[in-house]
Amino acid sequence: PSSSADGSKARFVGKMWRREIRAQRRLTSETGKTFPPFMIGDSIRDLHFAADSGGVFLGVSETGVDSKQTFINEIKNLVAI
Repeated sequence: PSSSADGSKARFVGKMWRREIRAQRRLTSETGKTFPPFMIGDSIRDLHFAADSGGVFLGVSETGVDSKQTFINEIKNLVAI
């Protein structure tokens, strides 16, 4: 891979990380519970999966979570347990 491609992927990962932080804050305010970043997708590999699959949000390869709403629903299901 060229260095420019690596830079592009790094920028994408940074963007996804910021999006994840915003989702974490929103979920915390909605549910009153605290969620650490990447509670569902806990590695950069998951971010790369999201990029490769064209996911609109955090991609979690193990569970197939590939959209913001699905991600939020998964979190809320965990809260309900």
